[in-house]
Amino acid sequence: MAEAVFQGTFAQVKPIAGRKVYQFIIEVPMERADAALKAMGGLPNPEESRWVAVARLDPKVTEQKPEAPAEGATAPQTKAKRTPSQRAYLLCDDKGFWRYLNDQLRYGVDSSIDAAEAMRELCDVGSRAEFDIEGSAAQKAYLKLESEFKAWAGRTP
Repeated sequence: MAEAVFQGTFAQVKPIAGRKVYQFIIEVPMERADAALKAMGGLPNPEESRWVAVARLDPKVTEQKPEAPAEGATAPQTKAKRTPSQRAYLLCDDKGFWRYLNDQLRYGVDSSIDAAEAMRELCDVGSRAEFDIEGSAAQKAYLKLESEFKAWAGRTP
C-alpha cells in the first residue's frame, strides 16, 4: 500500500475568483512528486472531491510572527533566523524584487506567483525548498540572486 503521508513547503495561499474558497499551495521537491501524488490519490478529478488532512510538522515554526520586509529588502532583524527558502518566499512578495526582475532581468513580473516562477527558472529548481540544501548549486544560485538584488536595491531609490 502506498504511503498516505508526504511533506512539502507551505508556499502560498490565493483566493479563487468567483468561489468562496482559498487554494493552499504546497511545494514538494521534484524527486518526491510521484510519491506525493500517490499519497493524494493521484491526479485531481473534477468529477469527485477528495478530502485530505494537512498538519504542520514543526509547531515552533509559526509561533513567531515574521515582520513584513520593507520594500526592496528582507527584514534585517529576523533574517538570520530564516532559512533560504523562507527568505525566497518573502522576496517573491516584495514589489521591489518584482521591479528588479523586470528592469534588470527582463521578466514580466506583476505578482508573487510570477516572481516565484522567475526565481525557480533563474535558479534552475523545481521548488524553492531546494534552497535549503546546504552547499547545493540551488542554494548558491539563490544566495547569488539575493545578493545581486540587495546590491541593486541599495542603489535604487
